[in-house]
Amino acid sequence: MDTFPYLADHFDRLSRLSTPLSVPEAVELLCSDCPFYHPEREEALECGSFRILRRLLDEGRIAPADIIDACG
Repeated sequence: MDTFPYLADHFDRLSRLSTPLSVPEAVELLCSDCPFYHPEREEALECGSFRILRRLLDEGRIAPADIIDACG
């Protein structure tokens, strides 16, 4: 889990999702381990990977457990 330490620390929160993530929640959970993520900057940028992952989650094509499994 060295590659995704922030997400690993929040697996419990991710696994308990019952509603789609808001954009700020998704950014926090899915982007915090990215070297391009800078929480101190007010940026409205979303990379393609983030948009794809969020869409798959929102449409129910993948479950939070799938993300957890992929990280492990």
